[in-house]
Amino acid sequence: MFKRHRRDTIQVYKIMNGIDRFDPRAFFNRALNKRTRGLDPVGTNNPCSSSPCQHGGTCKVYNDNDDFICQCQSGWFGKSCQYDLLIIARQRQLYYMNLSTPDHPTTNIPVIDVVNAVSVDYDPEEHHVYWLDGDKRTISRAKLDGTDQTDIITNLTRPYSIALDVEDRMLYWTDSNNGSIGRCYLNGTGREVVIDSNLQEPKAIALDTKQR
Repeated sequence: MFKRHRRDTIQVYKIMNGIDRFDPRAFFNRALNKRTRGLDPVGTNNPCSSSPCQHGGTCKVYNDNDDFICQCQSGWFGKSCQYDLLIIARQRQLYYMNLSTPDHPTTNIPVIDVVNAVSVDYDPEEHHVYWLDGDKRTISRAKLDGTDQTDIITNLTRPYSIALDVEDRMLYWTDSNNGSIGRCYLNGTGREVVIDSNLQEPKAIALDTKQR
């Protein structure tokens, strides 16, 4: 990973689309269970009968057997877990690179009003890409097609990096100006300071979600 904090910042994030880690409290999982409850996974007209999920993905049906959702293995993304992607933030641009093909094509994520994206992360449950804008001092999110774009955290002091805890549905960030680490839920609610002492200009942040 190559990271620099100024205007020429390039940061690459490998999608870790974890499977079988869904927290029962997660909205996506609750909605999925409601929509799939009582459906026969091996029915004749079941869309999962053709095994549409690639690379070890798990198929679940919904909408009265009219459609399916794939829960993809780590590193895979897409309707049928067909893509192996990198998400890249570079100043005013967000885009992703498809590693599933030899030429590694890139696709622009059509977000707007981005000034200086310096950190990026991804939520495989609700399929949002999150980014930190160092100049606007905000944290925002959107779908990979650019829809559902919103600022979820504003008025930061000097933010530097973000990291997601997908299982517990939390977002963490560092603020190098006041030497703190903050967090909130992935929808921006519940904002709080986790650590605000004995830190000198904290920069990058990573989470070990296995050791709780």
